[in-house]
Amino acid sequence: MTNEQNAAWNSARLVKEAMRGNVDLLMCSLSAEQFMTIARNEEELEQLKRSVREQEQNVSQLAADGAGIDSESGGSIKLTIIFTKPMLDRLKKLHAQAGEAGEESFMFDGHEFYTGYAGYLIQYLETKLK
Repeated sequence: MTNEQNAAWNSARLVKEAMRGNVDLLMCSLSAEQFMTIARNEEELEQLKRSVREQEQNVSQLAADGAGIDSESGGSIKLTIIFTKPMLDRLKKLHAQAGEAGEESFMFDGHEFYTGYAGYLIQYLETKLK
């Protein structure tokens, strides 16, 4: 982001915060080009957020589709989950809550995880999702 774009972005943030009543309105003037840059940046940010939400939904669906019973290994459950960094963060949070509560297991994205096993899984995934 150029200095001009950065200044425009900061000015727009101040205006938004003033409109929300969080800060006193400061005098700021934006050129039409600065305003359009801000609008484009906000639109791109919203598109990125939508894309991330869609990808997380797709990953969760893939994980749900990959779960099944493996009859060749004595009826054990075969579960395939594709992790993203936000998913790992949620797993860590749920693992910590389960550990603090002394729970033996907890639910994550519709699947039961044993608290002890999840700790090892988190350590492994942190090395892969740096």
